[in-house]
Amino acid sequence: MISYISYQYVLETHDELIEEYGGRKGILNEGLLRSALEMPKQRFDGRDLYRTIFDKTAAYLFHLIQNHPFVDGNKRTASMTAMIFFASNSKKDFTIVDADYQELILGVAKGMVMKKEIAAFFRKSQHKSK
Repeated sequence: MISYISYQYVLETHDELIEEYGGRKGILNEGLLRSALEMPKQRFDGRDLYRTIFDKTAAYLFHLIQNHPFVDGNKRTASMTAMIFFASNSKKDFTIVDADYQELILGVAKGMVMKKEIAAFFRKSQHKSK
């Protein structure tokens, strides 16, 4: 069973990140935030549009960054949300190199990295056995 990230949890995560690293709290567009959080759950004709944990993680990261729902801290909140989601739902251990993850996030923000590439990044992060 997949454990999705709640709206309230993302708000709390955002506020904690702003308090720790600086910036301004606040939501620019609640609809875009809710939309981004619903993307990994999307279904069509009885099937998940994002079928794997990697695809669902990619949807969180991509849409939270691209929708830019917060006044500040969108990339930080998106990166933390994706990591929390992946860690809580991954069946294997994984390792992510901070510099590589940061590069991926900046690529998403610049429109140079798509969901398929994000999913591949998380797939490659898993270890062979747990």
